[in-house]
Amino acid sequence: YIYTAEDFNAIRNDLDGNYILMNDIDLSMYSENWEPIGSYKENVGIEASGFSGHFNGNGHTIYGFNVSKFDDTDIFNQFGKTYGLFGVMYGSTIENLKVIANIDVRIYNSPVSRINAGIIAGYGFGTIKNCKTSGNILINVEYPSYEGAGLSVGGIAGSPWDQDIQIIDSQNYANISVYSNNNSWVEIGGIISRGTAEHCYNAGNIYCRITGGDANCIVSGITYDNPINSCNAASFMTA
Repeated sequence: YIYTAEDFNAIRNDLDGNYILMNDIDLSMYSENWEPIGSYKENVGIEASGFSGHFNGNGHTIYGFNVSKFDDTDIFNQFGKTYGLFGVMYGSTIENLKVIANIDVRIYNSPVSRINAGIIAGYGFGTIKNCKTSGNILINVEYPSYEGAGLSVGGIAGSPWDQDIQIIDSQNYANISVYSNNNSWVEIGGIISRGTAEHCYNAGNIYCRITGGDANCIVSGITYDNPINSCNAASFMTA
């Protein structure tokens, strides 16, 4: 059972456990340096380092969740860097949760391989259902990227083309802004950058600007290039 911010943070010590949130919790005690639960580690792979358990938010809210990263280090590996409450999902389920977040990532002097960002999860595969997100996501990458680098950003989850997170009966109200001044490809979805969305709703606005290089910004109110079933978006999109 999860009663406190400390309890929630300790999930990273048992990534395949089953958890129930018993009340609203405030993560502001971790300031702006939250490290996502579940990550990619090259020496063990995501099957051992991703979150593979079950998290039931029990209708409660996690607030005070802030990420502020400037020129983040350890940015180059096969999966790049993930930002979210949970970093990497590995066959896990997250449900019945509300999250209020502010994610602010600015890369000025570090080369980028890939960035995956979403309020609940950054990357992986699994299921997110009956969840609601709100707040803001800002990704600003100015440094020249590695060839083939990419940014995958979603209001709820930011899973790229080679993974699939299914999002069901969920809503996003967070605004997303992405700025890139390099050769990175950019995919933004109001719900998820790429993944399956069913009975979802997005009201968060999306803004994308790319200057320089030969890259594209692909924006969708729900998700890009994946199945969508009975979803609606009421957002402004600019790219």
